[in-house]
Amino acid sequence: MSQSFYYGTDQELSTGGLNFARQLVSDPEAYGVTVEQALQMQALALAYAEAYKVATNPSTRTVVTVTQKRERAQALTSAARRI
Repeated sequence: MSQSFYYGTDQELSTGGLNFARQLVSDPEAYGVTVEQALQMQALALAYAEAYKVATNPSTRTVVTVTQKRERAQALTSAARRI
């Protein structure tokens, strides 16, 4: 049994979230979600991926950027669990 992407590492959350959003946006009906839900998931996945990139770059890593990454991770995982 495979594990959901949101239980993995930060990198797995980033790539898994983007992949999940891409699949939802490509065919929302196949996954039983509305277009709006798919687009919201895409926005959350993109926001997390950007926050992850900023928080893991040594030149931009600060307490603030790490906190933002954690907050966006929480939003992404919460939305993914509802779908």
